[in-house]
Amino acid sequence: MASRISGHAYSTIAADILARHHRQRGEDVFFLTGTDEHGEPVAQQAEAEGVTPRELGDRLAPRFKAMAARVNASNDFFIRTTDEGHIERVQEIVQRVYDNGHVYEGVYEGWYCPRCADFKTESELGPDNTCPIHKIPLTRESQKNWFFALSKFQGDLERLYEERPDFVIPEFRKQRGACLHQAGPAGRLALQADAEVGVPVPWDPDQVIYVWFDALLNYYTALGYGVGART
Repeated sequence: MASRISGHAYSTIAADILARHHRQRGEDVFFLTGTDEHGEPVAQQAEAEGVTPRELGDRLAPRFKAMAARVNASNDFFIRTTDEGHIERVQEIVQRVYDNGHVYEGVYEGWYCPRCADFKTESELGPDNTCPIHKIPLTRESQKNWFFALSKFQGDLERLYEERPDFVIPEFRKQRGACLHQAGPAGRLALQADAEVGVPVPWDPDQVIYVWFDALLNYYTALGYGVGART
């Protein structure tokens, strides 16, 4: 826990520096921090402690929120991805993506790391099919999932990167993004899991929205309900 708190403090302080700088320039700033409480690693830790994922989050989130106050961070809001406001808006957005024809059902198969909550490509595998980050054996899994048709936007992304070279910085982040949308036709949008592991898919309650699709949307969802509830 100490290492997690210190890592969160580091990123919070770095973000606070940027927020204060832009406020001094007279810019409108909404500084957000919080906790991502979905995904298999959270569920595994909760199971190891004999509690539910929500109970684990209820115990730990206040510590991270208190830490922000201890370092005198000027954040406007503290979000939890288990907030009802976040969940409702994530479901609304995913439903719109589905209604617009950008989602389809398929099978995802590959080497899976439960601690990353992600599949690894062949180029990302460690020795003997291990996770290069966590150094643990990966499992070969096959799941029927919902996918986001990422390849539909490949041309638009490539044009954006070409027309606005500084849109993504530093450079290696842009290269990583290019690799992601060029690597295959789709990105996972949902997977089969218990509802406490993530946000239920509106049209398929047996699956939950993939944690990286859910968590990254917090920067948008908080602008809808967090602005009116600033702490």
